[in-house]
Amino acid sequence: MRLEAQALAFGYRGHPVGREVSLTLAAGEVVCLLGPNGGGKTTLFKTLLGLLAPQGGVVLLDGVDLRALDRAEVARRIGYLPQAVTGYFPFLVEDVVLMGRTAHLPLFATPSTRDREIAREAIARIGVEHLARAEYTRISGGERQLVLVARALAQGTPLLVMDEPTASLDFGNQVKVLERVTALARGGIGVLMSTHDPDQAFLCGDRVILLQSGAIAAQGAPGEVLTPASLHALYGVTVEVVEVPLPSGRSRRTCLPSLAHH
Repeated sequence: MRLEAQALAFGYRGHPVGREVSLTLAAGEVVCLLGPNGGGKTTLFKTLLGLLAPQGGVVLLDGVDLRALDRAEVARRIGYLPQAVTGYFPFLVEDVVLMGRTAHLPLFATPSTRDREIAREAIARIGVEHLARAEYTRISGGERQLVLVARALAQGTPLLVMDEPTASLDFGNQVKVLERVTALARGGIGVLMSTHDPDQAFLCGDRVILLQSGAIAAQGAPGEVLTPASLHALYGVTVEVVEVPLPSGRSRRTCLPSLAHH
């Protein structure tokens, strides 16, 4: 399965947001999208998912124009993980995850025994079995985000779009979510995720895309794209990119911002 945008222009009626965006996502890879607030990341995601019509260019799923597919068909191929929300109804966690099976059900049908098994398997795979009977509105933000990952996994799609999956999470829950992201990719799922932290791209990204003012400033391997110059151009801050040795004998790149002294 392959998602592709070709010369994509996107935005809202009377309000263009982005232009000439070309990108690909294939099964088994993690692509990290970085960019400042208001740069068009969420609007781009909505267009890639078919929730907004392109203002130009085209979105293809395995070579087929997304506009030729109905919503259920798209939902069976691409899962969407929004930023964690509290929710308004006290659904049990297991029911929230089961909602991921909706794309596979006929209109007005109820989930089958197999659907419930798939939801339980997703809950176990993400490691939130202890929350299965808890109310979604009463668990922490980090737990809610893991539950949404499980729901997306239950959807059974080969591609997954994640809108800032670690936003507002503490350090431990950020790591847990990123662990699940890399595990999903190892299992053959293609993941496109937005993040504000370039270190996350170094940690789990196969490729990185820098989006600025609705246009792609650069894309490629994290080690090639995430440089002091590109990060300064993107965020307006001075950053050093350093190689940190690990106890295993390997090393990892990380970003160290410089604070201005007045």
